[in-house]
Amino acid sequence: MKHILHIMLLVLFGTSAPAYAQPLEIIMAYENTALPPFYVGEGKEVPSNPGIAVELLKLVDQKLPGITIKFRRIPWDKCQEELGEGKVDAIFPGSFNISRMKIGVYPFNTGEPDGARCIVFLSYYFYVLKDEPFAWESYIPQLEGTVGAPTGYSIVKDLQKMGLEVDDTAPTTLQNLMKLKARKVRAVAAQDVTADPLIKSNPALGGIVKISPPINIKPNYLIFSRQFYTQQPDLCKRIWSELTRVRKSHLEILSLKYT
Repeated sequence: MKHILHIMLLVLFGTSAPAYAQPLEIIMAYENTALPPFYVGEGKEVPSNPGIAVELLKLVDQKLPGITIKFRRIPWDKCQEELGEGKVDAIFPGSFNISRMKIGVYPFNTGEPDGARCIVFLSYYFYVLKDEPFAWESYIPQLEGTVGAPTGYSIVKDLQKMGLEVDDTAPTTLQNLMKLKARKVRAVAAQDVTADPLIKSNPALGGIVKISPPINIKPNYLIFSRQFYTQQPDLCKRIWSELTRVRKSHLEILSLKYT
């Protein structure tokens, strides 16, 4: 009897039932070490309070119908590798780097990367031992020795363009600062949002100081894979535009949350 009833229901309603499309899943990868306040926590897990950048993208997910964003946490060099292979659809936050255009797509405006549609701004500084302070603009030509920088970070190429010898074999800022303490490098170039809390909270890093002004201040972007952008160019543009809107409307509130 139940079988007959099931068939009758299918006949009556089967052809008129609405077909609901599954939301498009977008895999976005970011680094598995903390960059507070933009993303926090270590390892592959995404914490309940994940950081400003992740929360902004979650807001985008809520506001754009038809998509669902899934996050992956892996080392930054692996993020870039998987972006090039199309294993992830986007990575963040990445500064503009011409070599990255081979594997990813940035928001552009009139032929230039559109800083107005970035996800965050990040600053790089030199860090040295306290007994060897220097004003880096005048000191760079005379700098002897190697500058440490995290593997795969855009600052590596910037330092090389300055004519500096760079050691980028250590993947994290902490490992580079430990090299500085051991005098295996003469200075470290790092993002201050990462390096400053590490130095403040870790007694083993005592005696390391930050040198002003910054080496540079860069807009960092949500970068889509070339494969995903080719398939969904309009969607990528909508996500960049919505990201700009939620950054303008929520950045101040989120900044207070992670202060």
